[in-house]
Amino acid sequence: MSMSYHPFSGFSVPKRVIALGGGVVGLQTAVDLLEAGYAVNVIAKHLPGDIDAHYPSQQAAATWASDEPTVDAETRRWYDEGYKQWEIMSEGNEFEAAGVVKRPCFRYWENPPENLVKHGSSALWHSKDIPSFRILDSEELPSGVNFGTTYTTFSVNTPAYLDYLQSRIVALGGTIKRAVLPVDQGLEQGLKVARQLVAAELGDSKDIHAYVNAMGTNGMRLAGDKDLLIIRDQSVHIKGEAYKYADRIDADGIYYAIPRVGAGLTVLGGYLEVGNWNETVNLDCVRKVLKNCKKLIPECLNDNGDFTVLNEYVGIRPHRKGGARVEVEQLKDMPEESVVVHNYGHGPGGFFKSVGAARKVVRLLDGIGSKLEFPPDLKEKMRSSALQDQEIFPGFYGKAGGSSKEEV
Repeated sequence: MSMSYHPFSGFSVPKRVIALGGGVVGLQTAVDLLEAGYAVNVIAKHLPGDIDAHYPSQQAAATWASDEPTVDAETRRWYDEGYKQWEIMSEGNEFEAAGVVKRPCFRYWENPPENLVKHGSSALWHSKDIPSFRILDSEELPSGVNFGTTYTTFSVNTPAYLDYLQSRIVALGGTIKRAVLPVDQGLEQGLKVARQLVAAELGDSKDIHAYVNAMGTNGMRLAGDKDLLIIRDQSVHIKGEAYKYADRIDADGIYYAIPRVGAGLTVLGGYLEVGNWNETVNLDCVRKVLKNCKKLIPECLNDNGDFTVLNEYVGIRPHRKGGARVEVEQLKDMPEESVVVHNYGHGPGGFFKSVGAARKVVRLLDGIGSKLEFPPDLKEKMRSSALQDQEIFPGFYGKAGGSSKEEV
């Protein structure tokens, strides 16, 4: 069953788009484009099933939660679209394979910011968008916690979700090819190689309408984006499924527990770091995560009062100063029809933001023929607003640690 909200475009000959990237953003964008009537060829270095620090989608603990103190109107729309789509998927048997389930969310602050104590729910923008949102009563707070909130959210079995998107692409007639593009040789050269790969598959590349750059960190390098900002996190997979999503914010930052329903495990994490490219698991961080998460999900402790550890992972997530980039770029040194839509830099919220961002990509491509574009001054005004609003949530991410040197 399709969940498409797109009116079918009815192209006499489907316009072909090359979608670059096999993470959740790239796969979701490919699905939306296919449902809107485009022909799509996906090219990706990493695909569902791969375990790699630079393919964080696979081992992620996806949930719907805000880690941004303020958001602009567009990002808020993405939050809303992601929530509504996951609500539909959590209730429909036809989407069971995607692994989206409702779960209660509990967020605890040991030392809440002054504005949170003073203004309560009005200090949290997302409190207005979720009917189930409420502030916890004092008797509901665990020991050491001075402020807390709860609402209904979603936990996502990320491997199942990626497999679901991949199967949708194939079912809708799209193709998927594993390949590595030269991301450090400039955008034009990278897209030229992508065109050649599709030409080898189709026998011709003249009908390519546009490209979508959804390659995460590599996509930012391909585009020469100077606003690249990576976030490194460590996750620990433990045996047993917690009944809730919970996180706790203390002087060190944030640590969390998110169940992967259907997989028999819960993903623990915390101590996210900005600018750290180190792919090696830090055992000290693992110990801290295990210790602190005992306060969150005691129901998953074994008979010895410890967690049964299944695996440990490092994830390097693409983030961007000023927020995600989802916009059209006309390539000057390539044929006139060579247009690329960038869709990258979503940070840790890539799973639920991918829904709204993919829909915007479709709108942008639909609008190319009708010359629908923002006036330059309005576009710059929106970007300036994003630069001010979409800063990292203070206290949620640690300072850069380990090696800050990029590993190419």
